[in-house]
Amino acid sequence: MKVHFGVEMGSGAVYAVEITAANEADINVLPKLLRAEDEVIFDEAGYTSDEYKRGSRQLGICWCVQDKRRPGQNLSGSQKKCNR
Repeated sequence: MKVHFGVEMGSGAVYAVEITAANEADINVLPKLLRAEDEVIFDEAGYTSDEYKRGSRQLGICWCVQDKRRPGQNLSGSQKKCNR
């Protein structure tokens, strides 16, 4: 079992909690954690999605989710820098 939280950036208040099976991909729960007024998305590489990244940029939402290495490829220097 995994617990996912939606947290208010300014206050740190939790506004959403989702519980999933341990084998469910983290990215599947992301839409349930987002609100219409969100301007920034921070998260770890389990939430990486090119589709969500493009969509958030089109909506003017800052996508601050770590990139992860794809099979057979390494992260670029700029990806490593952003992940830090």
